Amino acid sequence: YCSLETFMSIVTNKIIWLSHSRNTNDKTECLLALEHIINVLENYCHNKKYDKLLDEIIDDTKTIVDFPYIFCCSKEKDLLSQWNKYGDDGKGIAIGFDINCIPHIDVLGKGDFTNNLIIDEINYNMKGLDEIIIKSIKIIPLLRKKGLKNNKIKNRIIEFYKMLSTFIKDKGFKEEKEVRFAFKACYAHLLRSLNSDFNVNCSKHPKIKFKISDNNIISYFEQNFDANAIKEIVLGPKCEVNLNQLTLFLSEYLPEVRRKNKILKSNIPYT
Repeated sequence: YCSLETFMSIVTNKIIWLSHSRNTNDKTECLLALEHIINVLENYCHNKKYDKLLDEIIDDTKTIVDFPYIFCCSKEKDLLSQWNKYGDDGKGIAIGFDINCIPHIDVLGKGDFTNNLIIDEINYNMKGLDEIIIKSIKIIPLLRKKGLKNNKIKNRIIEFYKMLSTFIKDKGFKEEKEVRFAFKACYAHLLRSLNSDFNVNCSKHPKIKFKISDNNIISYFEQNFDANAIKEIVLGPKCEVNLNQLTLFLSEYLPEVRRKNKILKSNIPYT
């Protein structure tokens, strides 16, 4: 869901922006799941004999600050609350992406490993989370047998927790039926110029960019996609775009959408 201006920018450039996940309208974003993860780890380790690595994982999970960057969508193509919040009060357009046409992995690491874009549905409850967290701890001996050092094991588990927390939200947002794109930025790479001792090799890391939003500086990354990833568009209930001009625009930038007449109109009688 977006304004006409954003719609034109996304379609013309075939680029979406992924912004820092702590800049959403949910004050518990990421923190809700992290708190639960910490509780599970502490309860599971209580009265059990574990080595120092477990304590370090718990301590470092409590101090996580470098969360992923995200782009948010909805499984619903015509939802009034989404038009209100993100579709310019119904005057905008909803873009229908086919995520199967965008190379990615899901939050558990299944999919296309040639890129580091994660796409998955948001979970609005903690069901099944405890089992996943415990499995992440039980796998430590296996990782050691494979020759991984403690520090690398810890970093991998912490990165997993950060990404897992990005795909869990409070049940109050359940109506949104969100599907989220997430990117794991390398913060050591981003902050390398502040410390001459940093020796970070991230040659393929995208360039960070910045924008002004609500009188604040917001960092973001750009993610390219192919034109075939857009399968349809939905005009908002108050959208007054000239259909002849829209046809010309789509013929130039999204010919398949125009050819297959995948231009829908909202069914919501919102004025």
